[in-house]
Amino acid sequence: MTPPFRLRLPVTAWLMVLVAVLPFPAAAGAEAGRSALDFLRGRRPVLGAPMTLVSRSTFICGTRAPSASELEGVRAALARWREEDVAAAQGGTIRVAFHVIAARGVGQVSDAQLAEQIEALNHDFGPSGYRFEISSVDRTEEPGWLNMTPGSGRERKAKQALAIDPARHLNIYICGLGASLHGWSSLPWSEPEGHYLHGVVLDYATLSGDEPGLARAASHEVAHYLGLLPAEGAETAVPLLGGADIERMHQVVPVYHPSLFTDPAAASAIGTPEISPQAGAEPEDGHVLSYRGAFPNPFRAETALRFTLPISEPVSLRIYSVTGQLVRTLVDATLPAGDHSAMFRADGLPSGAYFAVLKAGSVQMSRTLMLIR
Repeated sequence: MTPPFRLRLPVTAWLMVLVAVLPFPAAAGAEAGRSALDFLRGRRPVLGAPMTLVSRSTFICGTRAPSASELEGVRAALARWREEDVAAAQGGTIRVAFHVIAARGVGQVSDAQLAEQIEALNHDFGPSGYRFEISSVDRTEEPGWLNMTPGSGRERKAKQALAIDPARHLNIYICGLGASLHGWSSLPWSEPEGHYLHGVVLDYATLSGDEPGLARAASHEVAHYLGLLPAEGAETAVPLLGGADIERMHQVVPVYHPSLFTDPAAASAIGTPEISPQAGAEPEDGHVLSYRGAFPNPFRAETALRFTLPISEPVSLRIYSVTGQLVRTLVDATLPAGDHSAMFRADGLPSGAYFAVLKAGSVQMSRTLMLIR
């Protein structure tokens, strides 16, 4: 049950909780207090070059407020980290995995819009020492995941199917959201470091540029992902980071996201290896058609099939029974180059083995799926 204070405390009371449980630099107590209050109001002082506060369009953030027990646990963890005097990098490059979820054209955003989001993140977080780069982009056609809300089954299914190495990547999911929300984020301590639920969710409309006050929604939610606390109700989307805010992130990230800057290649031994393409899958230009197969597999009700196209070309993805009978057509269209995924729902099918046959241009590849009931 949600603690009553989470919805009813006034802003000044939130400030008292924040100042009490999170560490501030001793030499900047007054500045830290002002920064915390400004953060709760959505108006924070800028560190370094001034940033103009954009439109006051109402921004509705769905990031949940932490409970008192959570905050106490965070305070204790950060205190232990300071006592151990562990050296940690004050910044680094964060790899971003974008997941675009659409249905019949609704929810699609362009690669240029995603690149603009990365530029905005690098601008807004410049003083912090954190930089962002695109690691991957995949696009999924799945009506059942539109209008998701925080903590819903739709959110869990989408993230479980699409998340890429959450300990070492910031996963950002873009789709149509429910409950009039513009976005939300996991908090660093809400799940174990590598849990698939970690990441940021954004409404695709925040990338359109039609409402300037919503254009920096990604920066706002990433600030929560890196350890800044959510305020109550409506906020402004632009996170103007003050010195105390940056100090908090520099303390929270090493404790709760310690692998965020680790090279994924160095951790490949504990990751899931990508299935190598079959002979003939490599075109003359050196790019590779990659068919990573299904996750989860075996599966009980549904699974996601992922593949990467080196160029735009006609694609079909069909499911066959072991007797060769066609049971589902998941994709039959010309798709752009890049990462893609398709959901296979096994409603009404018996347990057993199935074959997922991907044909892209002149290349055909097959993967075996196991349905268990």
